[in-house]
Amino acid sequence: MIIKQAVAPSVEPVTIDEVKTQLIIDGNDLDAEVAAMIAPARQLVEQMIGRALITQTWDRWYDAFPAVMSLPWSPLQSVAAITYVNTDGAEQTLSPDVYTVDADSEPGRVYLAYGQSWPSTRAIPKAVKVRFVAGFGDTSDDVPACIKLAIMLLVGSLMNNREDDAPIALHKVPWGVKSLLADHRMYRRAC
Repeated sequence: MIIKQAVAPSVEPVTIDEVKTQLIIDGNDLDAEVAAMIAPARQLVEQMIGRALITQTWDRWYDAFPAVMSLPWSPLQSVAAITYVNTDGAEQTLSPDVYTVDADSEPGRVYLAYGQSWPSTRAIPKAVKVRFVAGFGDTSDDVPACIKLAIMLLVGSLMNNREDDAPIALHKVPWGVKSLLADHRMYRRAC
């Protein structure tokens, strides 16, 4: 799977003040450290549950048009564009009339509209690109409270283990974080 973030979230799901309140940190001496740990904590939570928390844009590439395009980050908000390299080597934008977006499935899917056919592509890697938007919404208020609490607990764990010589591993994630995220984890089907 080839996927890359095109536009990062414009805000984080939790603020420095929210984290400081949760961790009972007084004063501003640790603001820089807390701020530096919020984005990595959010990213780890997103990896753990397979969801984008705040609205963000992603590019997903395929070598050719598959029968169904599964888009890995949920909840899927929209498909901004599908582009492809035609057999002549020119990049084209696929008309939205050719495909149907299923944003209700998890993960979200794109499939061929009734009576349509995928265009031929040049036999090259990354011949098809789907640009899509995913996330619960544009603000922290759109993110479920237990996910926000999990991020704050994870920041607390990172603050207490700043000297660890390796990046945080999933087996080191505090039990409370895993429990808070359990109902929000997206499970992918094997087929």
